[in-house]
Amino acid sequence: MTLIALGAALLLPRLPPEPVAKQGFRLPFPRRLEVWGFAMGFAGDGVFLLTLALLMKDSITSVAPVLATAMLLALRWLVEITTGPLGGWIGDRFGVRRISIVNGMLLVAGFGLIALDHEVAGALLIVMTRGMFNALIPVLVIERGHGGVLSSQASYSTWRDFGAAIGPLSAPWLFLNVPQTALYAALAAALALSAYVCLVRR
Repeated sequence: MTLIALGAALLLPRLPPEPVAKQGFRLPFPRRLEVWGFAMGFAGDGVFLLTLALLMKDSITSVAPVLATAMLLALRWLVEITTGPLGGWIGDRFGVRRISIVNGMLLVAGFGLIALDHEVAGALLIVMTRGMFNALIPVLVIERGHGGVLSSQASYSTWRDFGAAIGPLSAPWLFLNVPQTALYAALAAALALSAYVCLVRR
């Protein structure tokens, strides 16, 4: 599969060269799409993933929580593999912005379900929705990018990874000191607000 992807990548048209200025590292200023990436990284790739086994502990009794968590994480990558081409086609057919808004609503709904103690349904919705976003985000970055394509993608990835790094660092303290309902309701509200500002609002 990787060799097929490599062959397809080699057939893509070359990007125009971008001017490179020699300067020290500095964190790029976050624009709206970077704010969404940070929120999704903090909530979806950070707090959710780190607390997933704890969520499954009381929800799935037929298998061990660690096994249930591994199955959900494997499902995420399966969703990305299978829905990547489909997500690209749907984005081309109906518009990436429109599909991203629907995906954002489903992601918020997943966190809302966990806040309402429907952990399995919410986790499944988050895992499937998060997998679809990986096919849509690069197109959004190209459409809304400021500057070159590579610099825009690098800026978005930096802020998404920044959120995904802070999320796991703060998740243990949050999960131990904040009730599950309040924690996931706050994450759902933060994602809803950032989705409105970054995806819906023009």
